[in-house]
Amino acid sequence: MVQDMLKACTGTGTDADTVLPFPPSIEQACAPEMPGLAMIQWALFQLGNLLARPVQFPQSANKRVRYTTLRDPDARSTVLDTFTLPAAQLGALRDACRTRGLTVTQVLDAAMLCATAGIVSDEQRRAMNLRCLLSVGLRPFGKDCPWKDFTGGTVACAGGAVDFIVPVPASAPEATADAFWALAATCRDRAKQLMDCNFVPESVRLFDLGIQYAEVLRIVDKDAESGTLGRGFSCGVSNVGMCDFDFAHQGELQVDGVFYGTSHARNGVLCQLSVETVKASGSLCDCLQMTDPLTTRDVHSRRLFSAFLRRGVRIDSVCGARNSCGRRKGLMYVKLRTS
Repeated sequence: MVQDMLKACTGTGTDADTVLPFPPSIEQACAPEMPGLAMIQWALFQLGNLLARPVQFPQSANKRVRYTTLRDPDARSTVLDTFTLPAAQLGALRDACRTRGLTVTQVLDAAMLCATAGIVSDEQRRAMNLRCLLSVGLRPFGKDCPWKDFTGGTVACAGGAVDFIVPVPASAPEATADAFWALAATCRDRAKQLMDCNFVPESVRLFDLGIQYAEVLRIVDKDAESGTLGRGFSCGVSNVGMCDFDFAHQGELQVDGVFYGTSHARNGVLCQLSVETVKASGSLCDCLQMTDPLTTRDVHSRRLFSAFLRRGVRIDSVCGARNSCGRRKGLMYVKLRTS
């Protein structure tokens, strides 16, 4: 979509650019086989996550006078806060991760867990289980497809997700550097377990069965108005990775940043972080999405930034590099620069 926008702006696009074959569905591409033992194992894994009783919203919400209002999905909104991590600081963070056998995504998972723990504990520190949602690109999981990318170059999202439970200590919001890196290592191990068990295609298959036979959409809609306040997960991280818009150099436009997010007002994650790295600038573009009034921008952002700052990788300019904040139903915006 961004590529089409830039081609239109620079006049380098043609009508042929928009003629693309219709891609198969995610279910057809990633989970064409009949359900088997692996899907049953994934279903049991999900049941275990529920039985772990993760904390997914501030417990003080149960005691608020406005609790009945909080149960109204239309009374909730998604608050967005975007910021940029410059290339030099991102490189320092990668180096710190590499020496510990970790990835940036796993560090982001840990930072979100630390920040979310402070929010849901209502300043009353205690150990708890948090449920982390990890977004996964499904393109590598396509099978028997004539294209390397089963979406055929279209703007199909082709995104999925898996989740895992992380025991978070009471000290997480003010964790020492060693404790923080240990938490990131736990996130690495949890994610590796899911990949080793090949649970990503099974998550697609199980959701497809739910759509067909269990009226999942109706259940999700009811859950939005229930005592869960529509929260299915404590926090989540989506990392698109490196995005290259080199075609734009044919004209006078250059992409410096791309920020994206989704609404979790009715259902979903209490606190979500979506990031991607733009090759031209080398910066990491971050978009926080918080569910208001269950949490607030100021509290969550401050905790997340402080979680970064204590990690031994100085990211001093992050707090001064925020780009915008607002209430949205969804977001995607692009920073362009003329050469």
